[in-house]
Amino acid sequence: METLQQAGLRGLAGRQLQLSFRQKKKLPDLIELQLMPYGLLHADCLRQPPAPCPRCGREGSELPEQLILKAASLPPHTDVFRLADFESVLVGNEHFKEAVQRLGMDGILFHELPLR
Repeated sequence: METLQQAGLRGLAGRQLQLSFRQKKKLPDLIELQLMPYGLLHADCLRQPPAPCPRCGREGSELPEQLILKAASLPPHTDVFRLADFESVLVGNEHFKEAVQRLGMDGILFHELPLR
């Protein structure tokens, strides 16, 4: 996380995980990032949500195949965040993408998302 912050990324917060392992060898410090929900999907890509579950009341919506971000909902103060209406979706801006690529980090796929 320090490396990302030194690269100039904004809005990163995290905590060191307090884990113990049976192995005796030294393991790397693990940090859990706290990514706040800010942005929203644009209504043009959302389908009509199904009726709430009659038993538990859960209102489930399926993630659209083509994501379109609502431009007015995007935070100006952070470079990576979760979508408020689909918190399993992580969104990073161009600054985030450039920093990750410059630092040679792997395991992250980037897809450009349209704005409306």
